Amino acid sequence: YARRLIELNDEAASAIHDVELEGWVRLGLQEDFGEAVLPDVLGRFARAHPKVKIEARIARSHELAERIVSGSLDIALAWHCGETLPYSEHVADVQMRWIGPTRRIETSLRHSEPLPLVALEAPCLLRTVATETLDRAGLSWRMAFSSPSLGGIWAAVAAGAGVA
Repeated sequence: YARRLIELNDEAASAIHDVELEGWVRLGLQEDFGEAVLPDVLGRFARAHPKVKIEARIARSHELAERIVSGSLDIALAWHCGETLPYSEHVADVQMRWIGPTRRIETSLRHSEPLPLVALEAPCLLRTVATETLDRAGLSWRMAFSSPSLGGIWAAVAAGAGVA
């Protein structure tokens, strides 16, 4: 049975490789993933399957989920928002990390000042996780900077406005 399963796998891979795909796919990505995925993965896919037209959209998780449900997207790569959608699949776990100037964090904690946070505008899963984590730890915080875009977040952190 094992040999037959391997043979079937090889046949399926060969059949897919030799098929010339064509059509249209509507893809949604989180801004976080777009920077890494679009240039490499979509570029390779487009070169391998030139007859497939790709319509890609960068948006926040809640918008991507709404578009999947409404049928205006075929597939999306997004953060899990707490609800399981039909046809959704868990593909990876990503470890969260605080980013920002270490000195700023140490100073705030040492002087019992509220930790300045930088986050995407609500609703945002990572923003919620960050504030709930600080609340559970008994650490005070203040929203120092919020932005609708990831670029704004990176700029604020680089400028020392707070931690994300």
